[in-house]
Amino acid sequence: MGKGHLDAAIRDFDAAIRLKPAYSLALYNRGCSLMMKGNAAGALEDLDNAIRIDPAFARAYLSRGLVHLSASRPEQASIDFKTALRLAPALSRTLREQIADACRKESCDFESLTSGRGNF
Repeated sequence: MGKGHLDAAIRDFDAAIRLKPAYSLALYNRGCSLMMKGNAAGALEDLDNAIRIDPAFARAYLSRGLVHLSASRPEQASIDFKTALRLAPALSRTLREQIADACRKESCDFESLTSGRGNF
């Protein structure tokens, strides 16, 4: 998605959130858009809020974990990845593939991030 499309999407999510501040899906989508633009702080704020509103929102945990991973915070990423996998066992394969892709980009150990070992 190009920068212009991201900016337009963020404006749309802003409008949705103004209408319904507790709209976890809009917060999640805006957080993902901000993450794609490189705004880790804004992404974390939105993802934290989406999780606060909907503590069972597995994809929000996954995305927040990806932000932590890209910011060299593997311990926090691991907690979020494990939570996402626990909350959405039906999506386990898809979530694991997304985590593995991120690990390849960030040169980290997939098994450490998703298992109980924690050797980052």
